[in-house]
Amino acid sequence: MKVKINFPDKKSKLALLELQLKNINVSLEVAESRLTLAGPKAEDMARYGYDHIEAIYNQDKSTWIDAFNSDPVLHKWFGSVTKESHVKKVRDRMKGIFNHVFNGYTIGLKPENDNSPLAITMGVANITNTRFRVYPSLIKRDIWEIAETIIHEIGHQWFTDQKLGSTKVYGEVIAGDLAKYDPTKARRSTENYSIFCAKIHQSKGKRVKGKGYFKASIEL
Repeated sequence: MKVKINFPDKKSKLALLELQLKNINVSLEVAESRLTLAGPKAEDMARYGYDHIEAIYNQDKSTWIDAFNSDPVLHKWFGSVTKESHVKKVRDRMKGIFNHVFNGYTIGLKPENDNSPLAITMGVANITNTRFRVYPSLIKRDIWEIAETIIHEIGHQWFTDQKLGSTKVYGEVIAGDLAKYDPTKARRSTENYSIFCAKIHQSKGKRVKGKGYFKASIEL
């Protein structure tokens, strides 16, 4: 996995970024390190998510629907399936996300304003040009949240954020509701895929969630 971190080219934007990072007691070097170190965690999480659905996919095709619907984590985040093609789509999408994490990506760390999200995806869906932007508000989060955000943003190579009614799907509550009330959308929701990976990873005893910057750093 190759992870490249880019900073602003313009001196004024770089100075603003350094100031915003200083306000959360982080240097450019530490911010770069946190993004880089979150990469292997994102890869590990995506691998566990892919392996989980792949185990069902490798079974006899006639068992796919029952196996998927009886799996509490798959059912929780992607809802009930009624066709074998539904299972295949989740598997193929999860495989695509893992492959993009595994093959590497470029993160642009940019200064933020009041309307900036934690991250935003840029570029097109291909292995050599997976790139997205992140902002200082993400850097101060738990290292596992950074890793989960990486998976979320890579999922945007295929999907925009889904909505339940007029509300964008962010967070576990609404992602779970989306799976319950609109499984088709849940299977196209990058938030659902990132949460699914995190939950599978955690269920295997691999995730030790820290709180705050320093504790999360120690747990690296």
